[in-house]
Amino acid sequence: MANTLASILNDAGNRALVEKYLSTSLLERRDWGGVMANTMYFDDRGIPTESGQYVQFTRLGRFRRPQTMDRSTASNEVADPASGAKFSTEIVTVPVEYIQEYIDISKVSQLTSWVNLERWAKEDLPMALKRRMHELAQNAPIVGRFKPGQWSSTSDVASTAFDAEQEATVSMDGVSFTFKEAPKYYAAGRASFAEMQAGDRITWADVRRVALKIKLAGGGNVVMFASSSVINDLMHDGADGEFFSYAIRNSDVAKEALRDNKVVKYAGVTIVEDDQPYTEDPGAENVRATDGAIHSVVFTSTAPKAIGYINLGGKKTNFKPSFKVQDISKTGVQITIGYMVPYQVAVLNPNWCAVLKTYVSEYTPNNA
Repeated sequence: MANTLASILNDAGNRALVEKYLSTSLLERRDWGGVMANTMYFDDRGIPTESGQYVQFTRLGRFRRPQTMDRSTASNEVADPASGAKFSTEIVTVPVEYIQEYIDISKVSQLTSWVNLERWAKEDLPMALKRRMHELAQNAPIVGRFKPGQWSSTSDVASTAFDAEQEATVSMDGVSFTFKEAPKYYAAGRASFAEMQAGDRITWADVRRVALKIKLAGGGNVVMFASSSVINDLMHDGADGEFFSYAIRNSDVAKEALRDNKVVKYAGVTIVEDDQPYTEDPGAENVRATDGAIHSVVFTSTAPKAIGYINLGGKKTNFKPSFKVQDISKTGVQITIGYMVPYQVAVLNPNWCAVLKTYVSEYTPNNA
């Protein structure tokens, strides 16, 4: 049934038909997975008690044996006496920010509208928040950080676009935070985004190249988040593509994992299907497009972990998301829907993650 909001509200026949159905059941729909939001592949931290301005990720630097031994006294004071390598500790601080909004709604609308607003707030808004967190997790390795946008539902209030302008450094409470980003690679061995051509498709040689660079930097296990189109192109990349397809078709483990968005481990890389990928249009690098022809594939090390985020629940944090639907008037004529979710995601070590940008063979949604 093809009904717009205007036809539902203004056409008596449509309104009667649709209202009767919606009064008992919401339309069936599919929500996107948001596989990068609060993922197990990222390092997580809770908000410190009574110190919620920022969180810290600290790790002891690992080292390989140096080619020459430094015997100076100053060096030996901070070096491993067996190898001569210097000890180091890296501390990355990221600010705690909040995704929040408060919506005032007339109580009368609860009685006259066919939309159950409280049900919508409790079921749909959390999914929308998860999608936004997924986008932030994508933004981190690709651009580091975008300047926050401001949404407005009225035309007389100035608003700025989300994910439109990159912001490398932000200051909060007198502390400056610099957001790192992952190194960029381009399909078919292209040196830059501008050099990419429409026929440049991802290959298993590209996947191996990026994964090996991460492993040579001490990254260990590698996972890649790739769109369905990217996975499809890999399935048609020569002999490797045939083996990859065979592995999926004939592995019970892969079939089971496919239902949970994880495709299969192949060529030493765990592949996770991202059903809402970061896409770009030709000539517009680092600008998110709705259905762009160029898809970004995010690679990250899982042990150790290259990207960190704030944990929203569980024993590691003392702050859980606040989400309420409540009456705010003494007369019972108005309710408010509000939420405040602390969140941040950031690249901790650019050596252990990467982004590969590639044209895909199919990027236009059905019936678009």
